[in-house]
Amino acid sequence: YGKCAELCGPSHALMDFKVKSLNRDDFDAWVAAMKATEGQTASADSTDLGEATFAQNCLGCHAISAVTPAGAAGPNLTTFGDRNRVAGFLEHNKENVEAWIKDPEKYKPGNLMTGKYKELTDEEISAVADYLLGLSVEK
Repeated sequence: YGKCAELCGPSHALMDFKVKSLNRDDFDAWVAAMKATEGQTASADSTDLGEATFAQNCLGCHAISAVTPAGAAGPNLTTFGDRNRVAGFLEHNKENVEAWIKDPEKYKPGNLMTGKYKELTDEEISAVADYLLGLSVEK
C-alpha cells in the first residue's frame, strides 16, 4: 500500500493506492497493452445509454483516452475496468460503482464530483457503471 503525498482535502486519508507486483514478462506484456491502447471517445449520440450518459455528464472532467486533456479535473478512466478499487478504497464491483456515482459525497466528503452533473436515474447510473466497468485493457 502507498499513500498520496499531497494533502489535498478532507478525504486525504482515503487516498491510498495498491501496487500490483508482476514478473518481468507479465509487466512487459502489460506495458505493450497500455501503449497499444488508444482509448475511446464517448458520444452523446450513442445508442448505448451508459456511453451517452457518460458523454453528457462525466466527459467534461474525466478522460477515456490515452492522453488526459490539460485542465481535466477528474482522473483518467481509460482503464477503469482494470482497477481493483472504486474511489480508492471500495471493492471494485458494480454495486460500489453505482453507489459512488449516486452519492460520492457519502464516501469522500469534499470530493470534486458532487454537484457537477445532473441527478441521474437508477437506469442511467446502472448503465454508466456497466460502461465504466467495460473500459479495460487487461480483460
